[in-house]
Amino acid sequence: MIELWPQWLRPLWVLVVPLLGWLLYKLWHRRKRAGRWQLILPQPFHAVLLGGGSGGSSKLPWIALGLAWLLIVLALLGPSWQRLEETRQRPADPLVILLELTPQMLAEDSAPNRLEQARRKILDLLEHRRDSQTALVVYAGSAHTLVPLSDDLGTTRNLLEAVDPS
Repeated sequence: MIELWPQWLRPLWVLVVPLLGWLLYKLWHRRKRAGRWQLILPQPFHAVLLGGGSGGSSKLPWIALGLAWLLIVLALLGPSWQRLEETRQRPADPLVILLELTPQMLAEDSAPNRLEQARRKILDLLEHRRDSQTALVVYAGSAHTLVPLSDDLGTTRNLLEAVDPS
């Protein structure tokens, strides 16, 4: 049964329905204004001369107008019976970071050592690219994937902190 119900591409158009209902109600119950003729003509002639004939008007055009508006809003909602992929914009530029884990990374030529500086820079980069996919590959003679392509910042941070060059 759920498969028969459509998905709406633009559901905010539903908010127009009460406004159109109010407008239709106002059009339905409007009074025809005849201007100053009501003051000049005698009361018995108002229904015939100012009301457009028998005095009663047909409600069929207003019902047709309401149904037409409802169909237009239904079309604007964008019903779709096919499964849609999520349209959330994701950055399309995955990044692979290579980190050297040789003993030279422990050199203290500037405080803190090179490895700690690299960790901090990688964490800053990951924080800046929070919703982007990033992989981390470590190497010291041979390369190993530490973190596969992912946007999970917490796991990457934990694994990066656990890196030991020895």
